[in-house]
Amino acid sequence: GPEDDPSGGLDQHTVCRRVLEVARVMLESLERHRTETEQDVHCRIGIAVGTVVSGVLGRLQPRFHIFGRGVRAAEKLEQTGTRDCVHACDGFVEAVAADPAPRAADELPR
Repeated sequence: GPEDDPSGGLDQHTVCRRVLEVARVMLESLERHRTETEQDVHCRIGIAVGTVVSGVLGRLQPRFHIFGRGVRAAEKLEQTGTRDCVHACDGFVEAVAADPAPRAADELPR
């Protein structure tokens, strides 16, 4: 049902745009931190779309974990990426670029 929808009912384009905005804010925050503290801190961000399973595992020290193809793809993008950049899979880029409200052919720009 709707309560099981992790996107909160949002379309894939909107969810992906929000994830991209979080990545942008992260990079801007690190840049500001470097300027204010003169600490040489950097990051690489990998973003992918795909299936995942998540949950809390452990009794003594419960921890949130996430597993799946989407996680492995994002990890690989991050590991092979350039510092202070966002690296995204083709599916994510296509979702960000997609028009969230397809129009009739006679409404398309010419």
